[in-house]
Amino acid sequence: MNKPGVDAATKAAQDADAAIREYEFSRDRYMYALRVAAEEAVVKSVAPRRDKLNSEIENLRVLSRLRADTRAEAVKAYAQRCPSRVQGTAFLPPGPADRVGGADKLFKTAMKAHEDLTEVTDILKKRREALDTLETEMRAILQKRNEELIRMLETPDGLENAFKRDPLLSRAYARMKAAVAQRDALAGASTQSETAAS
Repeated sequence: MNKPGVDAATKAAQDADAAIREYEFSRDRYMYALRVAAEEAVVKSVAPRRDKLNSEIENLRVLSRLRADTRAEAVKAYAQRCPSRVQGTAFLPPGPADRVGGADKLFKTAMKAHEDLTEVTDILKKRREALDTLETEMRAILQKRNEELIRMLETPDGLENAFKRDPLLSRAYARMKAAVAQRDALAGASTQSETAAS
């Protein structure tokens, strides 16, 4: 049984669904534009600190490589004088018999090179942690901004402000409201006619 009201109601429901999708697309596009703008602002505000930390980290990496090479050379020189006191990269102070012939001086040089490398490594670790903290803070700020944006669009004032800033969003919202109202009116009319026919 084909009722003319059902066809109009079906058409109205399809139009309403299309209008809802169009509005959601416009809203998502608007939110994306705001998110990109906010992200650019946050990244721009954080960029000087991030660039400074990245520069320091790169300089410390170079210095760390140089100090590691110096340490390796010092340990190698000490190992040539006291082979029994060096195992891999670890080394022990010279024994009483090894102190003759400058082993003490070679040990102190190797120890100093080791301390210098440790110092640079510790500073490098702190700079990397500071950079990670900065990145985490930046992500938290962006997440908070996105949540605020979503909450803002859920309020009447926020929605009206969005309509002022983006006319396409305003038109899509108006079409959606009209299509939903028409769908609801036709659905209500067809429900009443079915009830009366029963």
